[in-house]
Amino acid sequence: NLGNSKLPAQSRALFQKKLMSRLEALEAQVSDILMYARSGEQSVKCLDAVDIVEGVSSSVASVIEKSGAKLTSNIGPRPIKILGNVTALNGAITNLVTNAIEAGAKNVNITLEADVANVIISVCNDGPAIPKNVCEKIFEPFYTTKSNGTGLGLAVVQSVIRTHMGKIGLVSQEGKGTCFTISIPLHISNKVSNDSSNNNGGITKAA
Repeated sequence: NLGNSKLPAQSRALFQKKLMSRLEALEAQVSDILMYARSGEQSVKCLDAVDIVEGVSSSVASVIEKSGAKLTSNIGPRPIKILGNVTALNGAITNLVTNAIEAGAKNVNITLEADVANVIISVCNDGPAIPKNVCEKIFEPFYTTKSNGTGLGLAVVQSVIRTHMGKIGLVSQEGKGTCFTISIPLHISNKVSNDSSNNNGGITKAA
């Protein structure tokens, strides 16, 4: 172990690296579990979706650099307003990016746009295609293809998006990569009343 004075420096460094990697994996698993437990009720406020995407870019910077991958983004003009929880949304989209990198993607692109009713966030990557049978179960809690996975990561993502009254879809094709598409209602302040904020699928409006 690390306390053994006779342990060669090279072996000590290797053991330390493995230990840190395992601790990071455990931290991610605990984060998934806590986020899943809390995702039923989230304090929300009016946000600019552009800030969410920019926050994700900052959150994954070290992972991108370490893997040698590339992250690009296509963002529409400000503001793109949604009613949401910044921590939950940042965590959900960051999860999609880090999953792509862990699966072997070298290029990840986040696209943000809006139509008359919804904000659409697409996270696409050039990694290996996800088999059809896995796509059908990938959002189920505790379903995982990773040896050290909790199976909560994508269940958390779906739970967060549903809590924001949104939807998430997945398309994965060999040679074309994988794309997760999130759709969340635009926030139009004139249409939000006290009554509607009390009946919003588990979201509680911040004071």
